[in-house]
Amino acid sequence: MDKDTRLDAMARWLWQARQRRLPYRNLPDELRPASIAEAYAAQEAYYRLAEPVLGAVGGAKIATTTKVMQQLMGITHPCGGAIFSRTIHRSPAKLRAGDFVNLRIESEIGDLNAGMVIITGSLIATVSIAAGQQAVFTVDGLGETVMDVL
Repeated sequence: MDKDTRLDAMARWLWQARQRRLPYRNLPDELRPASIAEAYAAQEAYYRLAEPVLGAVGGAKIATTTKVMQQLMGITHPCGGAIFSRTIHRSPAKLRAGDFVNLRIESEIGDLNAGMVIITGSLIATVSIAAGQQAVFTVDGLGETVMDVL
């Protein structure tokens, strides 16, 4: 399989899994990227498949920025990716939990002045607080807040 065909096969496998709403799993061994460069090239091919449905790339994200997370993932570097414009929602936004696969809540640090919540493959719960204030939530308290939204 030539390089472009292989990259397209990786991208199609990922896109079809998303379209079928399958839980996350790694690429099959025969499509596993041989390098980080190949993985990012496949990601670019995926963007071309996703953009007609999810909109143009509207932002970027970075993951696995800490050594602890990198060790858990078995990698030695952060990873980056795109955020598509139709997955960006201005706060306040109401979203259906049923629209997500393997729903999780993740904390984010962002520009509260921008008033934007970014939602990608997982639901991100944010709480707007005035500058200089602090908010402390217990797990139960955060759960109740999120359930009010869902």
